[in-house]
Amino acid sequence: LHDALPISLKAHRLLHWAALEHPERQLALKQALLQACHRDRLPMDADDVLLAAVDSAGLEREQAIELLASDQFAEQVREREAFYRQAGVNSVPTLIIDQRYVITGCHPVEVLEQALSQIIATGQKA
Repeated sequence: LHDALPISLKAHRLLHWAALEHPERQLALKQALLQACHRDRLPMDADDVLLAAVDSAGLEREQAIELLASDQFAEQVREREAFYRQAGVNSVPTLIIDQRYVITGCHPVEVLEQALSQIIATGQKA
């Protein structure tokens, strides 16, 4: 996660913006970014790639261009990165439940069900 942030900082800033300004479109943006990165192997620090994802998600391109030209939300993204690093997140997928429990890696449904049952049994909200 830490090593990837310089490359994906712009993408994370766009996701932060979408969460604040257009929460109903954030998932579409995230999906477009993940497809560009993992399926298409496009660079996550290239503005044209990021703006194509913005367009695909139906977000306002001009606002995204202004955001990318600035450092807006960089501090907030770095703070979240530090939070997750301190929580032990250093790979994906990682599930964080109730900001206290961390489950890393891919697991069968049965393993996740057992983990969630144990969390619930402790009296914590899951």
